Amino acid sequence: MLGIGDGERPEYGAVTEEDLAFVAFTLSHSPCGDGVIEARLGEGLLLQWCLACAQMRIFRSPGP
Repeated sequence: MLGIGDGERPEYGAVTEEDLAFVAFTLSHSPCGDGVIEARLGEGLLLQWCLACAQMRIFRSPGP
């Protein structure tokens, strides 16, 4: 997950667009309940898939 704009890594603890997108997806699909699947695809990759809404998103973590 890269920082906003310049491609540099964000400061530790900084909130990035990717963090906000993850939270937005999670909260917007919370009414779907058990119809949301989260799966680790590899180191630093998380897939969220809402079966009820047929939406899928992959999130990347910043790494060490």
